[in-house]
Amino acid sequence: MISMRKILFSLLLAVLGAFAASGAGERDVTLAEGQTLKFFPARALMTGATLESGADCVELQRVGALVILRGLKAGEATARIALRGGESLPMRIHVLQNTFSYNKPAAADKPKWGGPYELRVPEDHFRIVYYDFSSGKADMLRYVARIGHVVYASTFSVDEEEGTPLDVSELYDYDKQFGYSGGLDGEGNYRFYYADGNPVAPENEDEARNWFDEFAPDPASTTMHGYCMPLLDFGWVYQGNDDEFERGIVLQRMTQLGRPQSFLERFYQGEERLCGIDCWVFDFRGQGVYGLGDSCWWIDPATGLALQRIDADGSGFSVIDMDLDYHAWDAETRPESF
Repeated sequence: MISMRKILFSLLLAVLGAFAASGAGERDVTLAEGQTLKFFPARALMTGATLESGADCVELQRVGALVILRGLKAGEATARIALRGGESLPMRIHVLQNTFSYNKPAAADKPKWGGPYELRVPEDHFRIVYYDFSSGKADMLRYVARIGHVVYASTFSVDEEEGTPLDVSELYDYDKQFGYSGGLDGEGNYRFYYADGNPVAPENEDEARNWFDEFAPDPASTTMHGYCMPLLDFGWVYQGNDDEFERGIVLQRMTQLGRPQSFLERFYQGEERLCGIDCWVFDFRGQGVYGLGDSCWWIDPATGLALQRIDADGSGFSVIDMDLDYHAWDAETRPESF
């Protein structure tokens, strides 16, 4: 007799195959010659990582869920991330000879910034994957997505002492007004529960509603503010009195000080391609400008979102996948559904 676990596993393989065939998702990573980058490209779903082209440009190692890239020389490389079920996810690696990640602002020969800047915050049908890092190593991988009435967020990291993966997820259903939490269970499977660990059953629906009331972004359109604030920090300006809303950094402080957008041009370094987008680069490191911090920002001109930020101490974040036309859940983003 075939066990229920084997049936569910077969269904998972079928869905993973459909997901891979659809071509959804890709990882896009940029690093410099001589730079070493350590990050988690696909959470605990990853079973392998193979360099397909560009071996003269980049060196790739895999240690568990961690991928280690070292830039050898300027050029392009491609890799493939193996996922559970035998399917895979493509990864593009860009190795730059010179990158604003390392270069400090130069006083002369800087290009002109065309502007203007405008922040357009996605409110629905998006999926963002980004990682926080320090000293070239990812501290945490984050997924944030919304499709219609469902909001999903997940953070993945690895316990430094035990080396075990930690994947904590949240889901909010705005039709039912149910809140869920979950992640990896003891057997390495992804599961969701009502509220905090309650089985999904009718007798626990009150806990699910209470969890939703306490933790769901309100309204759903503010999902990016709740889970992707680093991407909004450059351009978000909030003059209200509601402490639930964080204030931005660059445009927020420029507005408070009465500075026009043209003030940004002195920090503009040019464009650099990140996550498939030619980003504006504004570098405040070492400039000593009051109130604007000591960071370098990579800005998507179309949305105003920050796709990367590197602080003077080397910490920051970087987006590795951004889909602003996301209409169907996939097995990588929501493995508990398949």
